[in-house]
Amino acid sequence: MSSFPVSSRLLKAAIVGVDPMKPLWSVLVFQYNPDTMTRRLELRAVSSEGDGGETFRLTGPPKETIALKVDCKRS
Repeated sequence: MSSFPVSSRLLKAAIVGVDPMKPLWSVLVFQYNPDTMTRRLELRAVSSEGDGGETFRLTGPPKETIALKVDCKRS
């Protein structure tokens, strides 16, 4: 992170890929600006056909979408 007072705030994070069949992990380290990060949840619901008294049912966990701008640096 830069000490320049006008620079944007950057955070460090990593994505780790784990495969039970391989002992090595894949690691991607990156920096991101949290001000540009967005998160969206979409329900997975059964369409209600028939009478209006049917209970609202979900088919599974919500679909989560995360979008952010990433600056990858190799070390």
